[in-house]
Amino acid sequence: AIMANPYLQLTAIAVADPAGNAATGTTTLTGTATSGGVLTVWVGSNRVDVNVNAGDTAATLATALAAAVNARAEIPVGSVAAAAVVTHTCYHKGTLGNDIKISASCTATGLTVAVTGLAGGTLDPDYSAALAAVAGAGHHIIAAPLSSQAHLTALRSHLDFVSGPLEQ
Repeated sequence: AIMANPYLQLTAIAVADPAGNAATGTTTLTGTATSGGVLTVWVGSNRVDVNVNAGDTAATLATALAAAVNARAEIPVGSVAAAAVVTHTCYHKGTLGNDIKISASCTATGLTVAVTGLAGGTLDPDYSAALAAVAGAGHHIIAAPLSSQAHLTALRSHLDFVSGPLEQ
């Protein structure tokens, strides 16, 4: 949008994480690889591949997977390996992390992988202060990443306020 309209005024307001919990999920590996292959884990739309060699244990590959996920700044989770289980924790608290999908597969024989999706994220950030800060600025486009009923109601109330007869 900025390239198409270089005179566009862009305002971005950071909103603090809520006091709730971050979503967590796991990738559990079992067995020992009897052939080479690839362990592939998708975190959202990000693919992470770990090379598997014959003889690799589940614990060794779990450690390699956690390191590979953590090496990618664009992935919205941090990962920690303990034995053969990798725990993925969303960097941000709130229900937003519950929507991050995780899937996994492995082409090496002798090794199996199971995934428990991210869950347990609680609370959401409060947008009211950010919306109040831009109320008089005359913005025509507002983008917000959350679409819960509470957030949509707050956005509707804000739009009703700034579009009222005194503002038109």
